[in-house]
Amino acid sequence: MTATARTGLSCARVEHTVLQSRGDGQGRLGQGGAGSGRAAPAPAAAADTNGGMRLFVAIEPPDQVLTELSAAAGRLRPAAAELRWTRPQSWHLTLAFLGEVDERVLPDLSIRLERAARRHPPQRLSIAGAGAFPSATRGRVLWAGIRADRQSLAALADSVAAGARRSGAPPPDEGRRYHPHLTLARCREPTDLTELAADLAGFAGSTWTASEISLITSYLGAEPRYTELQRWPLGAGARGQ
Repeated sequence: MTATARTGLSCARVEHTVLQSRGDGQGRLGQGGAGSGRAAPAPAAAADTNGGMRLFVAIEPPDQVLTELSAAAGRLRPAAAELRWTRPQSWHLTLAFLGEVDERVLPDLSIRLERAARRHPPQRLSIAGAGAFPSATRGRVLWAGIRADRQSLAALADSVAAGARRSGAPPPDEGRRYHPHLTLARCREPTDLTELAADLAGFAGSTWTASEISLITSYLGAEPRYTELQRWPLGAGARGQ
């Protein structure tokens, strides 16, 4: 019996963010056809929800990296079925969560995020390790960690947050220490996730170069989903380095 099989998890069903438009075999973003992988950004008007939208800025790992993590996490899911697991197509590295944003802010927000992206180089990243928020013994979120030049990645996140603030969309958690991660599962009630985190602690995925950032809107509801609005290259137009 694995360590996770012995874990008594008593989690209630909890709402989680699923990139419905990315996932379920239909490409990771937008309405690209089968096998398209990454679709063109949606026009900003598509995100209109009574003048406001929930936004965040993120880095998307490539499919190969997500497949590796999915294989590792998938081995734990049968023994922890009561956790609300997020789908691999929804996994992303958040740089800044902006919350509810008036769509009139979008033009200035776009300009400032583009400037922020240009000021920072592409990021060499890999997924490694795991943990839980707020603690492993009383966890509500199971996450996979990110291996990176922490100073460089944190500087990028700070620039994104500052640009959002100056455009009129201040991140509600700005000022907190940046902790890069991918959310794997959620639970409404505090749960001991120590053994699950330990089972994933040794995971180390392939390294990739993140060459762009994306502005994404989330739609809440019975089937929450995300749609990419825009993306910008990191560095002086550097791609695929």
